[in-house]
Formats: sequence, structure tokens, C-alpha cells
Amino acid sequence: MTLLEIAQLLGNFGEFLGALAVVGTLIYLAAEVRHSRQALDANTESLDENRRLGRAQAYQTRCQMSQDYMMRVADSRHLAPIADRITTDGWDSLTNEEKWRWEMGERANLARVDNIHYQYSQGYLDEEYYEQMMREAAPSVRFWERLSILQGRKQLIDDLMATLAVDDNKASTDSRPSK
Repeated sequence: MTLLEIAQLLGNFGEFLGALAVVGTLIYLAAEVRHSRQALDANTESLDENRRLGRAQAYQTRCQMSQDYMMRVADSRHLAPIADRITTDGWDSLTNEEKWRWEMGERANLARVDNIHYQYSQGYLDEEYYEQMMREAAPSVRFWERLSILQGRKQLIDDLMATLAVDDNKASTDSRPSK
């Protein structure tokens, strides 16, 4: 074998080793891509689970806030009688102290409703829950207007008034005598 044949044989062997290296690199890269894809899928699944958990915790907090507010009114030796007097005798029958106590409770209630409205506007609440909360809060909007505590809440007021209009319209339709 001549030197030229040996050089050609070594060149062919080098090309063969290079081809093997390319194939090995491709196999390695394919495995890395597959592994990265699995890790990405696992991270996405984890993020989705965390998002669901966060929403569940937020829902629990909102429910607890509503329950706490209602129980404070029901259990309060001050607020429960005031609520009864407002219902039976009207706002003007209250003393100044009673009016102040009730207004502070209504301010707390408005803050709760405002928080729900903000969370909905940011996409954190589903529409069904939001609409239910607006229906529950809508009757208070006229009282809040009377207390002049709605400044800076135009979208909330618009949503509450629209809910009131729908509820008022539904009530007038429901109260019609059937033929």
C-alpha cells in the first residue's frame, strides 16, 4: 500500500467517524429536545394547577369575607337592631350614632364589593360569581349614593345600576297578574 492509499484510507475513516459523530449528536439533540418538552409540559401543568389553587383560595377568601360581614351584622348588639329599625321605621328614625355605625358598616360592605369588582375587571373572577355578587350588592347602591361614598367608582356604579335596572324590570314583569 502506498502512502497515498493510506492517506485516502485514513481520510475515508475520518469521514466515517465524522458521520458517526453527526448521527450521535443528532440523537443526543433529539433526546434533549424531548426532555425539554417533557419539562415544559410538567411546568405548564404545574402552573395550571397553581392557577386553579389560587382561584380556589381567592374564592374561599371572598366567601369568608361575605360570611364575616353578614355575621358581624347579625351578631352585633348595635347593628342588628339598627338594621331592623331601618327596615321598619326608615333611616330618619335613627340617632346620629346609629347612622354613623350603619354608615361605617356600609363603607366596609362597599369596600368588599369594590374589591370584587376590581378582581372581576382584572379577569380573576368568573362572570357567574360576579353577577351574583352584583345582584346581592345592587340594593345597597341607592343607600351608598345617599351617603355620598361612591366617588371614583364609576364603572362599579354603572354595573350596579345596570343590575338594579334588570332586577327592577324583572320584578315588575314577575308581579304582573297572569291572564
